Formats: sequence, C-alpha cells, structure tokens
Amino acid sequence: MRRLLWTFIVRGAGVADLQVKHGPPLNHTGGETVWKALLTEAEVAEVEAYLQSRDLTLERLHQGRDDIRQTSPFTVSSLVETEGVYKTVECPLCFFFHPQGENQCGVRDWPLESVKASLSHPKCIADLDACTLKRGAEIE
Repeated sequence: MRRLLWTFIVRGAGVADLQVKHGPPLNHTGGETVWKALLTEAEVAEVEAYLQSRDLTLERLHQGRDDIRQTSPFTVSSLVETEGVYKTVECPLCFFFHPQGENQCGVRDWPLESVKASLSHPKCIADLDACTLKRGAEIE
C-alpha cells in the first residue's frame, strides 16, 4: 500500500505514546496534540483504533501526497498549485505545511490552539525558528 503524509489532531484527556516507522513519536499527554506521519490507510485505521481504546479522538486534518523529498522525478512544476508556487522552497518540508489551506501554512490556517499544542515537538520549534517568512512571530 502507498504511504501518504497525514496531519492529525489528537484530542482528549487520556495519555498515549505511539511510535510508527515513518514519522515522529506521538506523545499525547492530554488536551490537544498535532502529529504528522507517513502512513497507509490500514495504518491510519490501526492508529485510530489504538487511540479510541484510550478514549481519545483523532481528527484527520490533512492528507497529502508522499513527502516532497520522496517525489520522483522532482521538478519545480511538481510544486505548482492553482494559485502559483509555494512561498519558499522550505515550505513543503515544514511541519506546518498545509498546501490545501488558504495560506498554505498551518500557523495561519489552523486553529490557534492546534498551533500552540504542536509547539511541544522539537521539529515544530525548529521549523518556526528556521522560517524565512517569520511565521513564528505570528503566534500570540
């Protein structure tokens, strides 16, 4: 089965720790957690079943194509959307990348509580620090 890049929001008071082969660990300690991973449909169903067994909900925020680094052959035209190209070449590799969003950026397109919840993950912080568009400054 083909793996797709998924973005999820995990919600609930329960605790869950999960490691998948193609993504960072999910460490949910209650409240709301944003998580990304490359998964097949079957793996998504397994993750949902695991989280439901812990009284947690999983919202599928985004399902995209394979990670841009694995796209072959890589061409600039593969980045073209109906409105034009992405803001920077780094955007497709960023945790907050949201190509279907109005701004193509989760910092601007996701609910503020979701953005803040994601800041517990080191990659999120690193991506905001490296953002050439200075999107990290937009978080209150």
